[in-house]
Amino acid sequence: MNEQDKMINEQALAEIEDVINEIEEQSKQLNSECLYRGEARLHNKVCSGIYRDYDNINEKTPDVSYIQSQIVKKHQEYLPYSKSTDDYEILSDIQHFGGKTNLIDFTSDINVALYFACNKAFEDDGRVIILKKEKNDNYEVKTPYASTNRKEDQKSVFVESKEGYIEPDHVVLIPVNLKVHIRAYLKGFHAISQETIYNDVHGLLTAEDIQPYFIEYEKAKKKMDKQLENGEVDYKDENVNAEIKDITRHLELVKQLNPKFVNAYNDLVLLHTKTGKFDGSIKYCDEALEQNLDIAKFNAWKGQALNLNGEYEAANEHLNRAIMLDDSDPYFYYLRCENNMRILHSAQDQNDKNIQISKQEIYEVTRIIKSDLKSLHKKESQSDEKYINLLMVLLEEGNLYIPEDVRNLLMLLAER
Repeated sequence: MNEQDKMINEQALAEIEDVINEIEEQSKQLNSECLYRGEARLHNKVCSGIYRDYDNINEKTPDVSYIQSQIVKKHQEYLPYSKSTDDYEILSDIQHFGGKTNLIDFTSDINVALYFACNKAFEDDGRVIILKKEKNDNYEVKTPYASTNRKEDQKSVFVESKEGYIEPDHVVLIPVNLKVHIRAYLKGFHAISQETIYNDVHGLLTAEDIQPYFIEYEKAKKKMDKQLENGEVDYKDENVNAEIKDITRHLELVKQLNPKFVNAYNDLVLLHTKTGKFDGSIKYCDEALEQNLDIAKFNAWKGQALNLNGEYEAANEHLNRAIMLDDSDPYFYYLRCENNMRILHSAQDQNDKNIQISKQEIYEVTRIIKSDLKSLHKKESQSDEKYINLLMVLLEEGNLYIPEDVRNLLMLLAER
């Protein structure tokens, strides 16, 4: 089982089994061989691409048969079909390559239908349509003209109605909160995923669910940038807090869709640090570290969150680890320097009984600060000046106790 499979908890698995059982039970009650269609949204009708286009522009009675015949005619004119080529062969090709026809995609496989019900629209419920396969006056069931790997893996069947839409025999709702879990279930237990459903070049390029996690990430990113663009944000404002919860929800969904997508963890840590919710920052750093994502950086960020949460000793443990893993990033030295300056300040605070620090420890902390300041200076980049200036602000505004030699070195570096 891969990482996505691990996130299927017992409750979700039980709910998935309930959905599958309902589909199977409803199919049995129809006393007929059944076809299935997964839809990621609850559309008004189960209809063809042609019908949906005209329905969206409020065309009351679109003549779908005539429109389809004109589409076939155009393809015969511009593509290398012979005059004897059957219309249905052309329509099968159009449907395969993502064009609009009066054919409605169905499948004989419940799991494939479930995949399409969960492949996008992660803010909406989906559904699985159940339809009798037997001959019917209202629609005709057709096998795709030519076999392809994609059609075989999707177990494709076409349904065509003169009206452009069909009335399903039964509909099973797929709750929005189950979509991610169903995708993981299908991939882990049935090897059904984007890679197997869209297993040819054209299918891959036209698949609407390519990197759905990235779509969700973009939604979250736009909202997050808007919140942070003006600098200071009133996080006590109820509307702002509601927006932050919504951003977190999107980013949580991104993690579930792709547990290795590092940007989701980056932004969750940043968002919670900016809003003073340091326990959340620490939690998301831990999750990123469990996934072995950018270990040095997330150790540093966890150290920062622990520092801001007043857990200085624990912060140093992670900052030391970050520098040990990557000694080239000046920001890591800045964070450790800041944390150690706060340790010195806390050592002088008579009200802080949680920190007991000896003269020897003060000497050692001072030595590390001096080392980090020198390391910052040696990095010779524009950002290093920024870090040193930030430490100067910390020194001046925080009224921190800093040994004279460290204070002098810091001021010397700031002058340079």
